[in-house]
Amino acid sequence: MLETATHTSEIFAVSHQNNIQSASNIITASLDLVSSSFDAIIDFKPDVIYHLAAMSSPEACERSPDLAKAITVGATGRLVELANNLGCRLIFTSTDLVFDGENAPYNEFAKPSPINMYGKQKAVAEKIVLTTMPENGVIVRCPLMFGRSVHNRVNFTAGIIRKLRAREPVYLFTDEYRTPAWGRDVAALLWQIGASDSSGVFHAGGAERLSRFEMGEIICAALNADRSLLIDSQRKDVNSSADRPRDCSLESSRTNAELSLPGFCERLQQLLSELEKHS
Repeated sequence: MLETATHTSEIFAVSHQNNIQSASNIITASLDLVSSSFDAIIDFKPDVIYHLAAMSSPEACERSPDLAKAITVGATGRLVELANNLGCRLIFTSTDLVFDGENAPYNEFAKPSPINMYGKQKAVAEKIVLTTMPENGVIVRCPLMFGRSVHNRVNFTAGIIRKLRAREPVYLFTDEYRTPAWGRDVAALLWQIGASDSSGVFHAGGAERLSRFEMGEIICAALNADRSLLIDSQRKDVNSSADRPRDCSLESSRTNAELSLPGFCERLQQLLSELEKHS
């Protein structure tokens, strides 16, 4: 998100695990949202707090539910209290996994119905924000996001590209659907919402409903790679501790009224160019 920030904004960026590169308008610090003092944030006097932290692996949340709850629910409660005391806005990034996948597409008014621990805890955190900050709280539900990997983490699309270029087989679900969005587009949306006086729920879904296998086919064609490397699989083929919703496609009508998020096909070439530049 910091890569898309304007140089006119003064930013105080904190992280517990990842190193953040400072810039002329970016102050950085290490902070544990669960237990650390917020004195440094108080001294900064923010107009907007962007709460992006989470234990985002559904499987990790199933293995360590207490830790996941402390990070997702506990930290959100602390930041909501801080924002209310400071009189500033709070923008909380949630997930399309707050839905059970049986009634897609889901618009911004759809009632959460999570089926795994990650989604359940995000839904609880959402409720804290919406009930405690009705005028200054914002929920942005993010879909499966693609982009360049950062902090040595290989994300979904980067992993497919790497394997196809290495001529390795890629196993992809044909029965799980999402509305993927480029990380840079979601970051731009977050900055835009932060500069407004909006509140409530926004969806950040991309323009296309795609299965992971269909995304793999699009990447394969763009790379002119061997399509036989794509192996279709289903959710039941994977031994996972977290239940996986079938179709979490987001309808983002409220968002699209202000900023229409492009789809996977439109942004893929830009991603490939970005990966080439940083290779």
